[in-house]
Amino acid sequence: MRASEILKRVPSETRIRAAIGRCLREVAVLRQLLKVARKRDELSPREGDNEK
Repeated sequence: MRASEILKRVPSETRIRAAIGRCLREVAVLRQLLKVARKRDELSPREGDNEK
């Protein structure tokens, strides 16, 4: 494959930046979900803990 063929396959800088932006937003949402899940786990006892 020649260099010119490879360059045709590379997306534009704006498309790459847009993809990075989408990923960062997704990561932010996942971090929020993780915080919520941790709080929920701290507040509610786990299912198997009260069988002792």
